[in-house]
Amino acid sequence: MKRAFTLVEVLAVIGVTVTLAAISYPVFAQAHRSALKSACISNLRQMGVAIALYRSEYSGAEVGTAVEMGMPPSPQWGYLIGGLRCQGSMPDGGPPGYHFEWPDPDATARTQQIWKMFVARDGQSTVMVYDPSHQPSAGLRSNTWDNWTALGLRLDTSVIVRTRRQYPYTLGWWQKP
Repeated sequence: MKRAFTLVEVLAVIGVTVTLAAISYPVFAQAHRSALKSACISNLRQMGVAIALYRSEYSGAEVGTAVEMGMPPSPQWGYLIGGLRCQGSMPDGGPPGYHFEWPDPDATARTQQIWKMFVARDGQSTVMVYDPSHQPSAGLRSNTWDNWTALGLRLDTSVIVRTRRQYPYTLGWWQKP
């Protein structure tokens, strides 16, 4: 005599499977976000080394305007980072990417002066590249009122993670509270 599974047994197995999947999904999603963040930290470190080599080739000063410090202008910046792409995702659906903070040589004198002021005050801790694409939760975010987590590359080529209110539009966002 063949014994088949009853409807109750099949439903119990399906229920247990669905429950296990629901419990494990957030863990796997967090592991995936963490892996993407690690890839971007690695990219930022590579950018830092490339910028440091560029600055040493052009005898960049420790403090000054971006030009005096030997920072690459924006056309060369594109060649410098080459094919490095951010692996995160913007909550508002925009394309992820890296943003550099030092002003272009064509920037206004005031913008150059602000950069010089931050570098004079913060030295090698000044953030020169940032990546805002690794948010802890999905969904639309307010650029003004929500907390944003961003990765920042300092002049000393170290990478920091900072969480603060507002989108990191300016150098001031990166300064100590």
